[in-house]
Amino acid sequence: MNFKQLPTVLSKTYLLTTLLIAASNSYWLSNVASADSPPPPAALSVHQQVSGFYQQLTNSARYFQQSSLELCQSPSAAKFTVVQNHWRQLMNSWMIAEVINFGPVQQGNMAWRFQFWPDKKNLIKRKVEGFLATHSQPNTISIETVKTSSVLVQGLSAAEYLLFDPQLKPDQQVTNSSQRCKMLASISAHLFANAQQLEKSWQTETATNKPTVEESISQLLNGMATLIERSHKKLVMPLGKQKANPYFAESWRSQHSIDNIKHNLISIKQLYQVQLKPLLLEKKQGNLLAEKIDQQFNFTFTLLGQFKQSLFILLKQQQLKQASQLAENLKQLKQLFSQQLPDKLGVIISFNANDGD
Repeated sequence: MNFKQLPTVLSKTYLLTTLLIAASNSYWLSNVASADSPPPPAALSVHQQVSGFYQQLTNSARYFQQSSLELCQSPSAAKFTVVQNHWRQLMNSWMIAEVINFGPVQQGNMAWRFQFWPDKKNLIKRKVEGFLATHSQPNTISIETVKTSSVLVQGLSAAEYLLFDPQLKPDQQVTNSSQRCKMLASISAHLFANAQQLEKSWQTETATNKPTVEESISQLLNGMATLIERSHKKLVMPLGKQKANPYFAESWRSQHSIDNIKHNLISIKQLYQVQLKPLLLEKKQGNLLAEKIDQQFNFTFTLLGQFKQSLFILLKQQQLKQASQLAENLKQLKQLFSQQLPDKLGVIISFNANDGD
């Protein structure tokens, strides 16, 4: 396929789209990155706050789907960069929504349909290349063929392989292969459909299922503790016990690992500030634990902001200090959310860190 020059108007449209969605994602970070940042409106219910997460996920998926389709219709280097950026923004949105591990996301392996990790055996590459070998003609690839295949070829991890893998040959690039671009477009369409379904199902479920206050708190704390544990694992797994393995890092191909952890923590802090901190402050000496949690968040976000190189590069060079410090801070944050906060709020949780290992 030949490259074509992007028209000026289309270039401006893509730029505006990218800026808009980037601004949407940066909202979450700007509100939690420092102690001076104002918290979100405290009047938001759990339903409203989670709805915001899912709406952002749907919007990001829509842009990724649209830009992927445009890329395949008329490939160019500029459009390829836009698609890569939209992938990053969609991954950020999924990392924010990932904290909700209850409700409709539990149905039909939905979480794995968005993303598969950890991948110690490089299954993503094997499954994507196997799918392409089976569907050698572009016209045999569609959203349906992706939907009915392994979850490993359906989501962000497979799209990352097609867009970022450094070992792909020139003729394997989506800008040069109509077959691979068709697969990318089909994956993006499937992600958009799943995001829409998740958003709609959340509205339906919360309208019919009314958990008690204690059940709601327990669900939220379980989701937070599980995601903090998962974020911690995103560091300790590639760090290893004797030698670091950068290929065990989440999103190593796109070198987006630290951003993933950052956006995991953004949603955790957002939910904590709005839903749990007010309840904590009502407890005897709850202000002391609240101060400890705030300090731990601030320490962790400060460390995240100090990464000047990607986790992949640091681990490849066996520069482990920053990642080890961040892992230790996440371990302390995990202890606060899995033990001290549930004890103080008087709820029992049994968080599950099983994430596909």
